[in-house]
Amino acid sequence: MTGANGTISAYDVRGNGGRPAGKCPLFPSKAQMVCAIDLQGTTVVASALRSQLGPLGQNEFVFDTSLRTMDLRSMRPSADIYCAQGAISLKWYYGDGTGRPQILAASASGDLHLLDARGGMTAPTSTQLSLPERGEQLCSLDVSATSQLIVAGGSGGSLTVCAREDVALE
Repeated sequence: MTGANGTISAYDVRGNGGRPAGKCPLFPSKAQMVCAIDLQGTTVVASALRSQLGPLGQNEFVFDTSLRTMDLRSMRPSADIYCAQGAISLKWYYGDGTGRPQILAASASGDLHLLDARGGMTAPTSTQLSLPERGEQLCSLDVSATSQLIVAGGSGGSLTVCAREDVALE
């Protein structure tokens, strides 16, 4: 469960009552709120929206360039991951063959970035979906359990399906 103040709360579904089992201010600034979240095992990855002054002096939200991970067992942040455009949606990804977890971060314009989940300043692997050609923005993203297929939904109702390699149609 996430809050508008950048805090992630974990609830024990076996217990009764509405109190969280733990809380962590993953994005501690008052100007940030959690935008997207994905869970793999006991590790959470999240992206945020950041409030800033616009050109006419009004507040506007932009995607924060920092993605954060945390371990649910300790309820503490573990890694900061740089993503130049920020992420409207993100998913854990294991499809590169190394066995190491990576993060697939998608920007609103349809750029997909494959980032190292350990943080650091490694160069991301990037690709551009065809959404801008159709005048659409990315609305949803999902990765298959085997990480062989990626599906992205556009604001005009289109679906873009990407595969790591040629997939035989049966």
